[in-house]
Amino acid sequence: MIDNFMRKPSRVLSMILINADDLGKSHSRNLAIRQAMNCGWIDRASLIVNSEWTDEAVKMFRGGGGGICFHLNLGEGTPLTEGMKSTFLCNAEGRFKRMNNPKQHLKMAIRGGVRNIIRQEIEAQMAKFRDCGFKSTHVDSHFFTHAELDVALELVSAMKRFGFKTIRALSGHFVDIKLHSARWRVRLYYKYVKRLYEKAGLVFDAWSGCAREYLNAGPLAGDVEIYVHPDTINGEFVDTVYSYRGETRLMSLVRNDVMSMSAT
Repeated sequence: MIDNFMRKPSRVLSMILINADDLGKSHSRNLAIRQAMNCGWIDRASLIVNSEWTDEAVKMFRGGGGGICFHLNLGEGTPLTEGMKSTFLCNAEGRFKRMNNPKQHLKMAIRGGVRNIIRQEIEAQMAKFRDCGFKSTHVDSHFFTHAELDVALELVSAMKRFGFKTIRALSGHFVDIKLHSARWRVRLYYKYVKRLYEKAGLVFDAWSGCAREYLNAGPLAGDVEIYVHPDTINGEFVDTVYSYRGETRLMSLVRNDVMSMSAT
């Protein structure tokens, strides 16, 4: 694992870890993440296992050990289980429907009586991750779906079964998403989901967010994860942070500005 960013900065942080999401999503992302890893811009990457580019990513990073973690994907691409393909979560081609609000989409799934099918898909993706030879015990998710109560209820047991011990923190931008009309309901919702994971003995990072959120967060305590999305767009190496406004951020912001703020 590249450890250029595993530093103990002057403020109250214990450690900063930079994770590249969406390994396996596309050929260009695989190449960009490999470049970022080789250059020491990131510490680890999280792998999508249900993509046509997954096998390429596995070949690139086989033997990556704890540097490659599991990226649960219930909102894009083709499911691994046949049962999931036949639900209304997928289109006529058997691919996940891409929704503007994937969280609400998964809530609809529970009302549609397919939670058991969601559990089977989660377990199939975890099994494939292990079959690829990766030993990481950390989980994060596409579209932050592990923050959904309906998903969390199934994910907890699956994580224990496949030996996963930590999960991305419910913090940063996603805590402020207005799932309900009043902010106190949002806090209560996330508090309940977080408690569900904690009662199961699954450890969170202390804080997790994108680079811009980190720069705006002020003093933080404990370990921090900054997630990035390396890709090449029009020949430019960028961090395509999913900010709900479609903006891109140069990887140099992560590499330089973030570390200049936190380094001693």
